[in-house]
Amino acid sequence: MQRVQPGRIYLAFALIEHSACIVNPAGPTPSELRRQGRAALALALRALAVFLVMAQICIALWFRQKFGKVELDQILFHLQQGSSNVLYADQLLVWSGIKNCLLGPLLYTGVLMALAARTGATRRRLGGLLLGAPVLALAVAGSAAFAVSLTVTFPPSGIGGQDWIALLYRAPPALQAPRRKRNLVLIYGESLEFSYEAKPFGGGLLDPLEHGELAQARSFAHFRQLAGTGWTIAGMVASQCGLPLKPLGIFGGNRFGDDATQFLPNARCLGDVLHASGYRNVFLGGASTSFAGKGMFLRSHGYQEVVGREEWLRRNPGLALNEWGIYDDDLFAQALRKLGELARAGGPFNLTILTVGMHPPDGFLAPSCPVRFGDLRDSVACTAHLIDSFLAAARKGGYLRDTDVVVLGDHLSQQNSQTGRLEQSGERSVFNKLLTASPLPANRSDIDHFDLAPTILSALGYRLPGGRFGLGCSALGPVSCRTLADDPLADAKLDHSSVFYNALWLPAGPAAAPTSLAFSSHAAPPSR
Repeated sequence: MQRVQPGRIYLAFALIEHSACIVNPAGPTPSELRRQGRAALALALRALAVFLVMAQICIALWFRQKFGKVELDQILFHLQQGSSNVLYADQLLVWSGIKNCLLGPLLYTGVLMALAARTGATRRRLGGLLLGAPVLALAVAGSAAFAVSLTVTFPPSGIGGQDWIALLYRAPPALQAPRRKRNLVLIYGESLEFSYEAKPFGGGLLDPLEHGELAQARSFAHFRQLAGTGWTIAGMVASQCGLPLKPLGIFGGNRFGDDATQFLPNARCLGDVLHASGYRNVFLGGASTSFAGKGMFLRSHGYQEVVGREEWLRRNPGLALNEWGIYDDDLFAQALRKLGELARAGGPFNLTILTVGMHPPDGFLAPSCPVRFGDLRDSVACTAHLIDSFLAAARKGGYLRDTDVVVLGDHLSQQNSQTGRLEQSGERSVFNKLLTASPLPANRSDIDHFDLAPTILSALGYRLPGGRFGLGCSALGPVSCRTLADDPLADAKLDHSSVFYNALWLPAGPAAAPTSLAFSSHAAPPSR
């Protein structure tokens, strides 16, 4: 028997072990690791693309349902703000957005990816086709275009490339106060418009404003909402400064909220004029003054006292709250007390009030108001009743002597539970009523937000050269200007980029704006 050498036995075992590693390796080789990494990356990119498609579709459908179509400038303006402003938004709306715009798309993406991964040659071929890079790229682009078309409105084009705001703007001059200064109570009704008196609503919702304390007030039948005026802070800026609210671009040098200290510092607004004349300007609102830079705007332009949700809660932690702030019945109760204080103080004052009760989509019905319809119409009727009751109590208390009262909507209502009826009402017009002792007659029936500041100042007794103030034209007395409400190209002109407008946001100072554009006092009137 031949003796086997130990070295050969060792070599045989080594060959067997090596063969086993080839047939059933203990771990992946570097090339297999690279293939697995590429496959995982491809799967992740497919999942991301599917999520983007689902998210864009879901966001567009949710946004359209909650807000309807809005101006691009409105979206960009809010994107420019600090992220902390989201904390002051409607919490139910925020949660609805999380569910519909984040959790929903994640769920849909998981379902689609799971279906595509199921076994079966036919399913694999179909899944590979649907999840292929060209198809997914086309789907992402298509869903983005769908989202934009469903949610964003764009002004008409076809005008020249001039700096239209610079051309149309008239710098408010230093105005001499009238010998006898009248006080001002300025009430912004959230989303208040004349359309709620139209036939689809059956009438009666605004009866307290039509037949109560404002029965003898004058109004302008056609209040047109132009570009840059269609949301709360934009309506306030436009009606007090004669300017639209435009962003400087998402990556512009301006940020709102806590990062900024001034709001349109080179503009001159209603509050500035009144403050220079010795008025005490006070603002009371139910919602947070931090949201959308509202408090910063008011404090930048002559308001010495600005009170909103946070201040109310510091004063009285037990106040009832809705998702935006305090209810309108509590707001008007506080406003009546403040009005009494201002009237007793003796100096001229401007008390500005902003409601929240009609905020879309469903409103916030004040606890003291009855439920009749079970929807937004109750909040509309409630707002009308509370405004009228506030004015009645103020008159009874003697607080409205030598006082002009202006009640207007901050803007037309956006998408809400009554949008169908609103769209059937015909021409929609922002609500407006002016109760003033001024003998000046109305010079037209058409106005826009920009016309409010010069109209209010004219009613208070200020003499405006030609009736002009910013982009506005007074609707009272003889004037040599024309309103932008009559200009069919107004929206396109306002939306056009403006170096002059951007300069209004620069830090206040003598070198704040380009001298070639700054505060032109001889701009041509708008063309019809």
